[in-house]
Amino acid sequence: MRWLLKVVATLVIVTLVSALAWLSVLQSRFGPSLLAQTTQLVSGYQLSTDTVSYTFSEPLHIALKDVSLTPPDGETQHLNSVAATLSLNALLKWRWEFEELSIAAPTLTLDTLAQLPSHRAHRLSLRDVSWQTPTSDASGVHFSAANWHFDGKSHQFGGPFQLQIADIHWHGIALEQLLITGERTASLWQIEAMTANGLGGTLSFSGDIDSRQGAYVEQLTAHKIKLDANTLAALQQVSPLWHNVDIAQISIIDSHIDLPDLKVQNLNANLAHWRWPAKMSEQQNGTISLTADSILYHDQLLDEPIIELGFDLGTARLELLSLTYNNGLLLASGLASDNHLALDELRLTGLEWLAEPQVLQGLSDYWQRWEEISINKLSIGNSQITYATPEFPVQLNGINISGDSVTLRRQHRNGLWDGELSVNLARGYFNQIALRQPALKMRSEQGNWTIAESFLPFDDGLLVLEGDVRLTEQGIPWQLDLNGNNIPAAILPSWLHFPINMEGQWDLQLAANGLAENATYARYSLDMEGQAQFRDVALLDNTTDNAHTVVAEVNATPFTISSQRGVVTMQPWRLFGQGVEIKTQGRWDLTQRSEFTLQGRTQCGDITQAWTPDLPWVATDQEASVCLGTIR
Repeated sequence: MRWLLKVVATLVIVTLVSALAWLSVLQSRFGPSLLAQTTQLVSGYQLSTDTVSYTFSEPLHIALKDVSLTPPDGETQHLNSVAATLSLNALLKWRWEFEELSIAAPTLTLDTLAQLPSHRAHRLSLRDVSWQTPTSDASGVHFSAANWHFDGKSHQFGGPFQLQIADIHWHGIALEQLLITGERTASLWQIEAMTANGLGGTLSFSGDIDSRQGAYVEQLTAHKIKLDANTLAALQQVSPLWHNVDIAQISIIDSHIDLPDLKVQNLNANLAHWRWPAKMSEQQNGTISLTADSILYHDQLLDEPIIELGFDLGTARLELLSLTYNNGLLLASGLASDNHLALDELRLTGLEWLAEPQVLQGLSDYWQRWEEISINKLSIGNSQITYATPEFPVQLNGINISGDSVTLRRQHRNGLWDGELSVNLARGYFNQIALRQPALKMRSEQGNWTIAESFLPFDDGLLVLEGDVRLTEQGIPWQLDLNGNNIPAAILPSWLHFPINMEGQWDLQLAANGLAENATYARYSLDMEGQAQFRDVALLDNTTDNAHTVVAEVNATPFTISSQRGVVTMQPWRLFGQGVEIKTQGRWDLTQRSEFTLQGRTQCGDITQAWTPDLPWVATDQEASVCLGTIR
């Protein structure tokens, strides 16, 4: 027994003396050579270093500079420095295990890390690292993580970590001074804070990223960023990488968008309680708010827009829409579902709008997408609209429209289904015909649409309309009465494409009715009786140099027109005078889409004009003299 104790004591002493000798040599100029031999013996890796720093005060800590490490079957890797504090397990279990491991290597890549021997580190620090992958390129990387281990195939860690990158290009997005702090457990990355300079501004983020279940955005803020076409293309490439994202809040502050068809100045926007990539109709309690100095969409400028929206299971709440468009202030609020637009208020004042066909078509397409449109309070005041088409220019001045509880579309059909609506103009111009303070008042209850008052005052005349439409009845029957006094004769060439200019007055009495279910119903069902009496009629020269010059004073016989089941019959009507003979008569069968023809003779030549039943009426054949001309 005494002999055994002597043997054990001797072995311990020898081991301690050997360890002290080994450590002593490690501090000498032979330290690099000794460490290289030990490393190759333990792991099979070839190691060379210029400097080894070691002290007895920290017996488990060692620092190396200018290190070259060659795997048994790999390329030599160069490291600027390595600092390591061995764990006691490294001695007890004879493996590479460190309390702390710090590596600095500007040329270190992910492939380099994969060639290191299997190891564990309670705390890993990588400094001045760079990497390149097919989708990213980074330099000036500083990374620290807890509970790091490498099994020869993959790197893993769990616990707190920090990542700092001086420059990174990720899927075409350039970021600078990226700093991320957080914690990782299994597949979950908890990002406590992320900041970066990029997209022309600054970015910050906090939230969770789970590689299996999706992500949670607690806060994403973009400040003074600039979004252009290249940046948008890069973001569109990245967006498919994100799936099942719950968003608590995304904020864009003092930012700009510069795209070919969209420019936004000083944008401030907020998105909250959102689920990506779910549709708007699938959101629960989601909100969007937006303000900007201006939005230029194609050629349409919106100044100082304010939008506040809420979404909840198929219903969108428009809390507030406020903007200035062509000097007009627009205010709106209400609800929208998949097929129903219900506005609490729509107010527009001071609009000065030069309407363009493509914009009108866009508004029409948007209108047609809704099955039902209702407005509780409608108010349009002191506005002006100009539609400058060569075929039929229109200018409306001093527009005032008010409506209470109006339904303007139902079952995909336009009309006044419910409510009261009044329209007033200070002055209107319809293809050179002026109206002074025209007024229209309508009301409807459960689809019984009635024109209560309708006055179209001309400079010296008046046209009164009365009628009703029963929108809920089969076929949608309608009836209309027109009564006019001193109507300007210039309406005929301006509105009805009469082939010659004329002046004078006429009185009109017309009653019509039919069905408005569709175009076929309208053609087959039209019944009408009308008469007109003309007086003081004169034909005018409509050439540019001699406009409004009387070239012939004529007489006119009474004009009588009727229709039964879509067949329009016109009694003989004549304009006659010295050197002038113009007459019309015949039948116009709307059901057969036939043409109506006017023929005449003047001292300047013959006139022939044909109309088709399609609106707007267009002449299909025109012949006239130079002195009388054809105005359309």
